[in-house]
Amino acid sequence: QLTNHIYTKDFEPTPLQKSILDMMPRYIIDTNRDSKLQELLAYEPHTLIVGKSRILDNDYRYEIYEWDMENKKYFQVEEAALDDAKKILFKPMGTTLPEPSFVISDADYVDWLTEAMGGYAVPAVLKTYRKTKKYLFLGTAFDRDTDRMVAHELSMGLEGGYVINDKPLSKKEKKFIERHNLELIEMSLEAFTNEFI
Repeated sequence: QLTNHIYTKDFEPTPLQKSILDMMPRYIIDTNRDSKLQELLAYEPHTLIVGKSRILDNDYRYEIYEWDMENKKYFQVEEAALDDAKKILFKPMGTTLPEPSFVISDADYVDWLTEAMGGYAVPAVLKTYRKTKKYLFLGTAFDRDTDRMVAHELSMGLEGGYVINDKPLSKKEKKFIERHNLELIEMSLEAFTNEFI
C-alpha cells in the first residue's frame, strides 16, 4: 500500500517522457514504477506488459494487457496480441495500473531474476524482435548490481545501442557498456531532451 501510495502521487510529465513519445518508438521499456507513460499513451492503442514476481500458477513473470480506447481501461490478453501490436510498453518492474503490482523487494528481485535467467520474464516475440534492434538507454544507471542484471536480461541478443550519460562511469558501468556493444553519447538528459523540443 505504501509503495502504491508513493507511485500514484500525481506529477506533471517530464520533458523527457514527452520526448520519448515524440520519437514514436514501437517498443518502450520503462523500468520506473509510476504510470505516467501509460497516461500519456491513453489516446492511442497500445499493448502493456507488466512484470510480476512470485506468480504461483506458472513460471512466467509478466502479464499482457490491451488498452481499450473506448472504455479507457486495460483488459488482459494472450501473448499472441504482441504480434500485431502497433505500440508496446513494457514495465518489467511493475506499475500502478491496471492494478498495483511491483517488483521491488529483495525477494521480488530474486524471483524475477531467477525466472528471467530461465527465459520466463520476456515474451518470446520480443526476444526475436530485439535481435535486429538497438536500444536507446535514457536515465539508466549500470552501477548497481540489481539494475545491471535486469538490464542484461532485457537486452540479451541485442544488436547494440546507445547510452546517454554525461557523468563519470564506474568500472562496472564501462564493462557493461562494452559487453553489450553500446555506444556512450556524452550529453545530459536535459540536453538530449532539448534536441527534441
